[in-house]
Formats: sequence, structure tokens, C-alpha cells
Amino acid sequence: MAITRHLFLLFTLLLFTGLSINTYAGPVDVPVPDVVGLPQADAEQAIVDAELTVGNVTFENDDTVLIDVVISQNPTAGGPDVPVGSPVDLVVSLGPALVTVPDVVGLDWTIAGNEIINAGLIVGTTTDQSSDTVQAGIVISQDPVEGTVVDAGSAVDLVRSTGPAQVTVPNVTGLSLDDATSALAADGLNV
Repeated sequence: MAITRHLFLLFTLLLFTGLSINTYAGPVDVPVPDVVGLPQADAEQAIVDAELTVGNVTFENDDTVLIDVVISQNPTAGGPDVPVGSPVDLVVSLGPALVTVPDVVGLDWTIAGNEIINAGLIVGTTTDQSSDTVQAGIVISQDPVEGTVVDAGSAVDLVRSTGPAQVTVPNVTGLSLDDATSALAADGLNV
């Protein structure tokens, strides 16, 4: 009975002083917003607006996600709600990795192709061209040129030598020396 009397007095005191008894329900849980695909600044603002905090932000190269755009987040959206103030970690894209084009001019075409692939690039179009100075199968030129910085996975076009141009020698049998010389010169041949 004494306990009941004390509770009644406490309740009356609180009632007259304007105080109330609140029950504490613990932290409030909130949903995690989906920020994947947003620019970093917009993603961070969405996290703060959801009463969460921006956690660890890391950066990595990505061939398909533009620079400064969120690649992934943890925790992910759509999962269980989290307590207010919880951190949301972000991974932000640096865009595609950049690589330097190697010098493959003067190399055998097969070796040049391997060098290009080992640099994180691909062999683009190969064009064959005759050359009086470069032996068959050797790369004459490349585009882009060596030292150019490009996105990983870019193509490097090559021009491959077929060796000296093959020509058809006209039949000059039975012609005089002057006529034979003129016929050969007309086809670009020197006598």
C-alpha cells in the first residue's frame, strides 16, 4: 500500500509540474536510399537526407560507370532498415583505367599483337602494305602512336609489311633495246 501511495504522489507531482513520463523505444530505424548510379555529391546528400551518415568512400576504375558516379554501396538499398545515423559506405568510379600505348613499330606482327594485349589494349584493324625497306610480317606503323595514353581496352590499328611490291614484268622479247627499255620504264621498272 505504501508503494501505491508513493506512485500516486509521484504521478500527482509530475502532473502539476507539467512533466510527463516518456517511454524510450530505442533508436529509430530508417530505410537505406538507393544511391548507386548517382553522382557522388548527390549520393552523399541523399544519405544525409535519410538521416544516415556517409561512411568510407573508396574509388576504383570501372569500364562502364562514368567518373564520379557511385558503383556500389553498403548497406544496399532494399535491405532491412538501419538505425538513424548508421554509415553508408560508397565505391565511386574513377572511370576506365588509362594505359600507355606501347611501341610496336619494327616488331613482328604476332609479337606486336601480344605486346598490345599485354598492355591492356586490343589489336584493331591490320592493313597490309608493301615496303621496299621493311621485311614482310613486320609492323610499319601504328595508330595511336606509342606513348599515347588511352582507355584500357582501346584498339591499336597496325600497318603490316608485305615486303617489296610484286610487279609483272612485261614481255620484251623480240623488241629492240630502246623499245624494251621504254616498255619497262612505262611500267615503273629501271633497266
